[in-house]
Amino acid sequence: MLLLEQQFAFQSEWTSDLMSIDNYVNVTLSCKKKKDLSYANYVHTKISEIGLDAHMVVGNFIVPMFVECENIYKAQMVFNRLEHKKEHSWTSLIQGFVSSNEPQEAIYLFQKMQEDLVAPSRHTLVALIKASSKLRWVDIGQGLNTMVAMGNYENDIFIGNALIDMYAKCGFLTDAKHIFFEMNDVNVVTWTVMVAAYAEQDGVIALELFNKMQGHNFLKPNIVVFSSVLKACGSIKATEKGTAIYAEIIRAVPIMETNVLVGAALINMYSKCDAIIKAQEIFDRLAFRNVVSWNALIAGYVQNELGEEALKCFECMRYEGIHPNSVTFLSVTKACSIMGAAGKGIEVHKEIIREGLSETGRLGNALVDMYAKCGLLPKASEVFEKLNVRDVVAWTSLISGYAQLGNGDIVVTLFDSMIREEVKPSLVTFTVVLNACSHGGLLKEGEKLFDDMCGVYKLNPTLEHYTCMIDLFSRAGHFHKIKNLFDNLSSSLDHLPLYLAILGACKKWVNVELGRWAFEQSLKLDVKCASAYVGMRNIYSESGMQIESDKVEALRVQNEAW
Repeated sequence: MLLLEQQFAFQSEWTSDLMSIDNYVNVTLSCKKKKDLSYANYVHTKISEIGLDAHMVVGNFIVPMFVECENIYKAQMVFNRLEHKKEHSWTSLIQGFVSSNEPQEAIYLFQKMQEDLVAPSRHTLVALIKASSKLRWVDIGQGLNTMVAMGNYENDIFIGNALIDMYAKCGFLTDAKHIFFEMNDVNVVTWTVMVAAYAEQDGVIALELFNKMQGHNFLKPNIVVFSSVLKACGSIKATEKGTAIYAEIIRAVPIMETNVLVGAALINMYSKCDAIIKAQEIFDRLAFRNVVSWNALIAGYVQNELGEEALKCFECMRYEGIHPNSVTFLSVTKACSIMGAAGKGIEVHKEIIREGLSETGRLGNALVDMYAKCGLLPKASEVFEKLNVRDVVAWTSLISGYAQLGNGDIVVTLFDSMIREEVKPSLVTFTVVLNACSHGGLLKEGEKLFDDMCGVYKLNPTLEHYTCMIDLFSRAGHFHKIKNLFDNLSSSLDHLPLYLAILGACKKWVNVELGRWAFEQSLKLDVKCASAYVGMRNIYSESGMQIESDKVEALRVQNEAW
């Protein structure tokens, strides 16, 4: 740098004759390699002084210089001044936005690139596919996949890996698997992406892929693979398998025993396997604990519905001087929800604001849920209104809060607002709203919602939804409609719990005829179901039919339904 400063200082004002264009380009490349922002600013200032910052050659090299020095906004400023923008400038800026966690800007910039009729390179496509992955915009990703085919890049391993990752993160595992098996050449990254993807969706297949990967001696699993495999074991509650794999990891790569990420994955695995005590033991044995380790343990307590223990861990973490991040606050907010600890939740929310963390995304959704479960609906609504994206999770949390307070009309109104915003309701959303309709006596609204769930949204009702409808019809005295529910009932569902639900409703509303039908259907499925006998006996007793009640009890004893 000293040599360059001396060269710049040689004359008070440079002219384009002092150095050739190639020399200026070399200077920017040197800055790019050093990744020194102050150095880059100095060079940019000197080049600007002689009017070459917008030069069609030099300017196009200044852009990647600033991108590499992690000043994306300075890079964009230079880029916008360029009259002739080269492909490598477009690509560099797109890569910069992706690296700066602004994938939407990368996609927007690519649209401008297309308008300027600049063809993307393989590097552009890799960056854009990564942007689609981060945004979970599978439609954009599929369009880029088409461009890959048109550009004959199918055999490019970097593009292939990016596409697999994009499809996997968007939940399109079939497409990810198709690309994986179509690739002529794969590397450890390819296998890592596949194992990590299936660890999220299907633990059994993730373990199968891990075994196949080990069959390739030239492929050495990395930390991400090890962590993903342990995560897969947790998802299928394969405690023994996970313990064995961890022992295998330590034997093969002893240094992994002290790796924070592997340790966090092991804590996470035991937590998901309902072995939180074992998870705590692993945590206590860690030689080095950072925010990742603490987050794993706090999340483990939250997963096991142990909110108080999670909050104690949070306090211990701070006592050790570990600074919490957004992941920590996400778990702590959920812990407050579990406990209904409104006061603590408000404190945590204030700290989130002080830390300058975004109240949107998953953390924003968690805050809405926390306030709703604590009965602080005005606060829940306030956070909800600030969300930049109000997804089905946020809507369902807010709707649940009003349902808890028995505000059926408000629940239906909120649901209608969600539909107007073109947010597709989930099965959980329908469970909440149908429950609210049932308790609020909103028969007409409940019937329409159930019909829309099946017809408009093509969702298959679960036992919970049918139970809601049984309760809705029972409360309204429309017992004749209950039998009709079974006309379209999926054969994959266990019908017995529904017949028992009907028996419970018939006891409450004293309907002997329907109760007898549900009792008979129950015995066809399980003649030893003690709950069915008890339900029918209680219906007869409530109706003053003691002789019939005694007969049911005698039948229970005869059939040995204990």
